[in-house]
Amino acid sequence: MGRGRLAALVSYGRRVYDLGDRLAALRDSRDAARIPAQAVGTSVFFAGLLRIRSFNALEPMLSEPTFIRLCGGAPPKANDLGSADTLSRALRGFDLAPARALSVGMVQQAERNKVFREGWVGALRYMALDGWEPIQSLGR
Repeated sequence: MGRGRLAALVSYGRRVYDLGDRLAALRDSRDAARIPAQAVGTSVFFAGLLRIRSFNALEPMLSEPTFIRLCGGAPPKANDLGSADTLSRALRGFDLAPARALSVGMVQQAERNKVFREGWVGALRYMALDGWEPIQSLGR
C-alpha cells in the first residue's frame, strides 16, 4: 500500500470511526509511564492494520519517524514509542473496557456503513496474541 493510500485510510478512520478519540480513551495501570497508553494502543492497532506479525517485527518501526507520525506524534520526552518489551508490559495492565468499546464501536459503525456485505460473520477478521510465558506444572 502506498504512502498516499495509507494516509487516506488513516484520515478516513479518524473521520468516520472517530479513531483519535477512541484511541485516546485507552488506559492502563502503569504509574508515571514514559510511553502513554494511547501511544501503546495506537502502535498495536496500526501493527494489526499493517499486518505486522509480531512485536519483534514491530520493534524496529517503533523508532521510525514515519511510524511515530502515524501513531500521532512522539510521546513526551522521547523520540520513539518504546520497545517490544514496553508494549508487552503496558498491554498486561490495559483496561479492557475501552479497548473492547473501541473494537465493538468500529464494527458497529462498519455494519451501519454496510462495509461487511456478508453480515456479522464478515466482522470476524483476526485476533492476535503475542507473548510467551513459561508455565510450571506441579505434576499433581
